[in-house]
Amino acid sequence: MLSGCTAYLGTWPQTPEQFMETFEKSSLLNKVEETVIKRPYALVASDISSFSTQCIDAHRVTTAPNYRLREVGGYSDYTSKIKVIDSNSSIFSIQANQNGEKVEKLPQGGMYIFVAKIIKDGVNTKITTYRFSHPNTALGMQEWANGKKSSCPKLL
Repeated sequence: MLSGCTAYLGTWPQTPEQFMETFEKSSLLNKVEETVIKRPYALVASDISSFSTQCIDAHRVTTAPNYRLREVGGYSDYTSKIKVIDSNSSIFSIQANQNGEKVEKLPQGGMYIFVAKIIKDGVNTKITTYRFSHPNTALGMQEWANGKKSSCPKLL
């Protein structure tokens, strides 16, 4: 996951809030996008939580070695969380733990690779996503937010 390595040459974000703050300050390989979903906040947050549990939690992606690029291959385990801020907002996050490694500067559970701020916006819901340039996770989450049970996003 090269984008993760190059995006944080200093301290790794330890919380979803730090991840969002880092993305707002730097544009290197980072994407911040805002979407309005025409559904009530409670339904959107519930669907994202439900679908992410099925698609992401305890999901393992295995990669083969690439000898041309001198990559050894391995695996990444993914977990998701929804942190309720108040009755009108929450933060959804995905973490990746590569090869079961315990790296000193990484938060418990692995590095954050995706964070979405979910906020009630009248009768609609505003979602701001913070992610590396790979779009699959954001597209899957937007489908979940719209109440569509899409296939699980490719997490690599």
